[in-house]
Amino acid sequence: MRIISWMIALGLLGSQGTAAALGEVQGDRVGLCREVITELLVTLDHAAGGAVAANLRRLWELLLHHLMLANAERSLERLDEVLAVYGPIADAFRWFERYLSFELHDTTGPIAAYGYSASYFVIFPALCLYVTWALARHRDPRAYQAVSLAVAIDYAISLPFFLFFPVPERWSSPMTEAMLLSDKVSDKLIEYMRPLSGLDNCFPSFHVSLTVLVVAACFLFRVPLRMAALALGGTIVLSTFVLGVHWIPDMIAGVAVGIASLLLAWRIVQRGRSPFLLRYGSL
Repeated sequence: MRIISWMIALGLLGSQGTAAALGEVQGDRVGLCREVITELLVTLDHAAGGAVAANLRRLWELLLHHLMLANAERSLERLDEVLAVYGPIADAFRWFERYLSFELHDTTGPIAAYGYSASYFVIFPALCLYVTWALARHRDPRAYQAVSLAVAIDYAISLPFFLFFPVPERWSSPMTEAMLLSDKVSDKLIEYMRPLSGLDNCFPSFHVSLTVLVVAACFLFRVPLRMAALALGGTIVLSTFVLGVHWIPDMIAGVAVGIASLLLAWRIVQRGRSPFLLRYGSL
């Protein structure tokens, strides 16, 4: 996701029309672009991705090639070729939020930084585990079955977007003036999430969709402490915005996917149309 941000930043240099401008920053920004693309390249899962992973490998290698030529030739035209690949996606999301300002984002106090970081990295998995435990003990086994199926549906809906519609995280685009606020706590936090959330798994927000799904399940199946779950879920959803991770379209899509997944799963379970699920009353 950082890849798009630095490419956009470099694209701004084109308006200056000088290769000298590129020379002033190429060791910094071009280098960072290359590091991020290299990370994307080496973390591809060819066994799971198949043809998609092979196509992405060719794309990353092409972008690396153009960046190396831009660096060697001090050529803004080479950078334009790189920008043409991802620029329109970042531009579209930035246009959607054109009235928002994160100019003072880096001045956010430690209470907000630690609090929302805790919501995003700690409370989120804790809430999911609590709801899983509560539903596993529910008198109606269909509740647990429905939520399990809903999570699978949620990811099935999200996966094509992760693979074919890569979107940069907000903090990675310098045009938004946002930063990754959790870095004020520790830059290791986001690294711990990377095995579960790839560099371009931004739209829709899986944090938001899964949070909305489990909170809605709390009310649908009358889980104890559901009002507390609602309050904690609200802080998790808000943290995706405050930390500078997700865009508003990510969050809106996440809410829609979470609710739709749960409703569809519950309908399937009620009708007994999933052969791998235990039928109510069969135990």
